[in-house]
Amino acid sequence: MPLSNVSRVLSWDQETIDSLVAKACEVAQKVGLCLEDDSRGVYLKEAESKGLKVDWPARAVMFTAGDIAETIAAMRQTAPAPQPLREPPKATSRESRFTVGNSANMLFDWDRWQVKQPTRKDLAEVCMWAQGCDDVECLWPPVRIQDVDLALAPMYSYAVMAKYCRKDLLHEHPTLPIHVVYLDKMARVIEKRRGFLQPMQEWEYVNAPMKMGFRAIETVLLRFDLGICKSVGVGSMAIKGMTAPVAIAGLAVMAVAESLAGLTLLRVLRPGIGLRGGAATGTLDLRTGRVSYFGMQGHLQNIAAWELFVRGLGVDATCFGFYREANEPGMQATYEFGMAQALFSGLVEPVHAEIGGLGNGSVFSPEQAVLDMELAKEFNELADGFEVSEEAIGLDDIVGYRFESAAHMASERTLAHMLDGVPFSSFLFRGLTGPMQHEKGNTQTDQLMAKAAKAVKTDREKGRKAGPDAEIANELYELVEQAAGELGIEAPPLP
Repeated sequence: MPLSNVSRVLSWDQETIDSLVAKACEVAQKVGLCLEDDSRGVYLKEAESKGLKVDWPARAVMFTAGDIAETIAAMRQTAPAPQPLREPPKATSRESRFTVGNSANMLFDWDRWQVKQPTRKDLAEVCMWAQGCDDVECLWPPVRIQDVDLALAPMYSYAVMAKYCRKDLLHEHPTLPIHVVYLDKMARVIEKRRGFLQPMQEWEYVNAPMKMGFRAIETVLLRFDLGICKSVGVGSMAIKGMTAPVAIAGLAVMAVAESLAGLTLLRVLRPGIGLRGGAATGTLDLRTGRVSYFGMQGHLQNIAAWELFVRGLGVDATCFGFYREANEPGMQATYEFGMAQALFSGLVEPVHAEIGGLGNGSVFSPEQAVLDMELAKEFNELADGFEVSEEAIGLDDIVGYRFESAAHMASERTLAHMLDGVPFSSFLFRGLTGPMQHEKGNTQTDQLMAKAAKAVKTDREKGRKAGPDAEIANELYELVEQAAGELGIEAPPLP
C-alpha cells in the first residue's frame, strides 16, 4: 500500500503546505497568464469581456484572489481528494497486461543501434509486434510518423494502428482543432467495430513560465464545446533552475501557480467546465546545462507539487513520472524504469513509466518495452500480496514433516498451490549459483538484451501472420481522406 494512503509523503507539516499553497495563489494573481501568441487577441478579448483584467502590453490575463478561489472550488468539485486519501490499490495478477507506446519522434533501430525518423511502414511493423505480443493489452501510438504531413499524421497513424493491431488502441494527443474532430469520429468507428472507446485526452500544459499557447487553448476548449470532454487538465512543466526557482519549494509553488492560472482562464472562458491540476516538472542540471525529467531531484519536486495539490488544495491529482533519461535500450533504461516504478508506487500510487519510451519521451524501442514489461510483472507480483489462511499456512504439514528435508516439494498442499511458487516473470536470471557463468563476450546483460530482441522478432512475425484488418482500415481511411481534403493535401495510401 503506498505511503500516501496513511501519511504525508514528505516531512513538511500542514501549516507549511498551506503556506506554500497561499504563495502559489499569490504568484497566479500577481504574475497572471501570458497569451503571447494570441496575436489577434481572440482569447484576451474574450477573457476581458467576461470580467478578467488584461495587461495588454504584456498580453497577459490577470486574476483576483476571488478568481483563484473559484477555480479551486471547481477543482474540488471535479476531483476532490478522496478520504481516505487513496483507495487500496486494485489487486494485480500474473495475467495482467500492459499499455505500450509513447508517441515518440524517433524509433530505435536495434540492428543499426541508432535512432531513426519513423515512417508509416515502421509504424506498421511496430503494430504487428504489438499484435503478436501477448503482454500488450493496449497500444498507445508508439511513434509519430515523419513521412506524412504532420497535420494529418495523428489520423493517419490511428488508421495504420487499427489495420495492423486488433487490441485496444489509443490515438495521439490532439494538437489542432481538426484532430479533435476527426480523432473522435475515428474513435467512434473503432468503438462500433471493436467495442472499445478511447476517452480523448483532457490535458494541456502551460508553456513555462506562466504562458499558455493559442493552440492549446483552442483545442482544449473545442473538446469541451463538442461534448467530447467534460473536464480539462492543465499541468505545469516548469524547469527548476531555468523557468522556476532552483530550490524545490520554489519549483513546487511555481508548478501549482501555473496550473491554477491556466485552469482559471479556462473556467472563465467556459463556465461549468471540470478542472484538474497536475505537474510534470524538470530540472536544469547546473553541471551540464542540460534539462532533465528524470532523477531524484525531479522525482522529489513532482511529489512536492503533488502534495500541494492533494493536501493543500484538497484535490485529487496525478503524480507524473513517465519519462526517463536513457536514450538507448539497456541497463540504465531498465534501472530508471524500475526506480520510477518503485518510488511512485511505494510513495504515491501504482504507476508504470512509459513502456518502451526512452530519451525523455523522444524515442521508442519495442526491445526496451519487452524489458519494461518483464520488470512490471515483478512489481505486480510484489503488489499482488499473499493469502493468509489455515490452508495457506499448512500447520499440519509443518508439524507432520518435522525434520524431513525437502518434504514439502512433493506434498499435496504444494501441488494444490503450485502457482504460489512460480514467479510472474521467467525472463531474468534467477536462482542460486548453479547456473552461474562468467563470459566476457556473453554476459548476463548481453543475453537478456538478445532475448528481448529475439522476442520482438518472434512476436512481430506472429502479428504479421494475423493479417491486416482491411475492413476497419478502409472505413477509417475514408475519414483520413476527408481530413486531408480539409487540409488541402493528399493522403498517402496505407502501408
